[in-house]
Amino acid sequence: MILPIIRGHKLDGYVLGTKLCPPEFLPRTTPGSTVKIPNPEYEEWLSNDQLLLGWLYNTMSSDIASQLMRKATSKELWMEQKNYQVHKQEQESFSIKHNYLNKMFALKDMSALHHFLGIEVRRDET
Repeated sequence: MILPIIRGHKLDGYVLGTKLCPPEFLPRTTPGSTVKIPNPEYEEWLSNDQLLLGWLYNTMSSDIASQLMRKATSKELWMEQKNYQVHKQEQESFSIKHNYLNKMFALKDMSALHHFLGIEVRRDET
């Protein structure tokens, strides 16, 4: 849901890594010397990226944002957030499987207990 908004503002290149950061300084050659001057494209890129980075942090819940802090660019945050989601889904999937297996073992144990106690369990025949 967030990417369409980012695309609508033509900022998707920042998070997807297709809008690369230009050099911070440009060489200016004068007779006898070369000096570095600030690159206005870098300043524009940095400004847009940092605004996007702040906006992305503000769209996250505080517990997720706190786990993803210290990212310097919107691309770094975007990639880390995607990795976090995959990891969280894997954990949830493991938890579901674990709970299912526990229930299956419990049912198996109940069946063994019934057999040990000589209790006959009726099963519906279909």
